[in-house]
Amino acid sequence: MLMKLISGHPVAAGLLSILLLALPTFLAVSAPSSQASGLVMMLALPFQAITPLPIFLVSLKRGLKSGVIAALVLAGGAFFLSQELQFSLMVFLLLAAFPLLASWMLYKGWNFSQSAGSGFFLGLLILVVLLFVSAHTPLAMEKNLTTSLESIQERFVTMAQGQGADAKTILEHQQALGQFFHLLGFLFPAILVSGWYMLQLGNLVLTRYLFARWDGQSLPSENFAGFRVPFFMVWPVIGFGLVMLVADELWLRFSANISMFMAIPYFFQGWAIVQELFVRFKIAAFWRNLFYVIIFLSSKIALIIVLLGFFDTWLNFRHRFGKT
Repeated sequence: MLMKLISGHPVAAGLLSILLLALPTFLAVSAPSSQASGLVMMLALPFQAITPLPIFLVSLKRGLKSGVIAALVLAGGAFFLSQELQFSLMVFLLLAAFPLLASWMLYKGWNFSQSAGSGFFLGLLILVVLLFVSAHTPLAMEKNLTTSLESIQERFVTMAQGQGADAKTILEHQQALGQFFHLLGFLFPAILVSGWYMLQLGNLVLTRYLFARWDGQSLPSENFAGFRVPFFMVWPVIGFGLVMLVADELWLRFSANISMFMAIPYFFQGWAIVQELFVRFKIAAFWRNLFYVIIFLSSKIALIIVLLGFFDTWLNFRHRFGKT
């Protein structure tokens, strides 16, 4: 019933998106204490993460026009709640633009990888704009992040002093913490846009599942184990990597952030290679899922997966598997 309501009525889809977007804040404000407020907000964040989902569903079911209506309802609701046009436009660009584009592509018969690829290039455009803007004026989110990290560092020093740690140990840990926080701030634009893109991909996957389960429609299928990044994309990665070796701080940050974001497709290519191995050796679903969880918990293993996908551009591991 809910699926039919959302996918059949663009205004209802837009209103649900507004509800999902505002739910954590509304519940936090309604909580009886500050501690309960933080807990409630954390528990409600998964609902906010699926804000684009109704727009995906109505766009696929009824076409781009209905998707645009739902997106405008979402943007209008954001303006009504915030009274800020800038926030409303940001909500439209970050939460509605990709669902409209990807749904239109799927509606026209494009496959999943092509639709996901459109989101990648949209994310790349957003990242470039963020980097150029932040090069002249730090973003408000970056300022808030810096303030929060400095506060954490101060609390760490106070706590260590309270526990009687010697000055040398405190200084060493403070320097290590400072280096980590500097790296976090340095790569913040890429981390932010990468999180946005993965969130959009999650909604795209969920849309595909819901259509197959509840609507009886199957979107264009493909074999994920055969996924490959187009060859031409390797050259920008190499180019930005070389720039990082000789660039000043401004271009170093630009190149590092772009390179980090462009590693995402190679992560999925590496994952596809692992998936091919699992199928070939008939690995049980439990061990597959366990390995997938470990990938997201371990940055080192994730990096190995990225490198596996990157060098597959030339070595074609799956072709070699077929020969053995």
